[in-house]
Amino acid sequence: MVRKPTPLYWSGAGIAAHTFVKSFNETAAGNQTLVTSGVVNATLLAGTSSSLGRTGLFRPTATLSAWLISGSGQVLANGIALASGLVMSEGLVMSEGLVMSETGAAQRLRFNTPGALRGEN
Repeated sequence: MVRKPTPLYWSGAGIAAHTFVKSFNETAAGNQTLVTSGVVNATLLAGTSSSLGRTGLFRPTATLSAWLISGSGQVLANGIALASGLVMSEGLVMSEGLVMSETGAAQRLRFNTPGALRGEN
């Protein structure tokens, strides 16, 4: 569930308004677009993190950037929207730690870079 934090500030003599955060109140966020369409998901490009293999968090930024510039990655055609408290993303619904995948053929990804694995076409 997406939560919206609202800060509560300390008040008193000599304290400027909206200066020092005292706490946060959280409420469920309303229906809204969280990520617009056309954003490229690079999670699969980065891979599992390995300092020895230089993958995941350890993959050089220049490498990942070059792959994205060349057209690799998964384009989110519909973006990610919040509707009725559920996050909906490209056929996946995530709610309270539960992930349900869409039925049907798996989506194929293509990595347009020399030396990378290529998906089936």
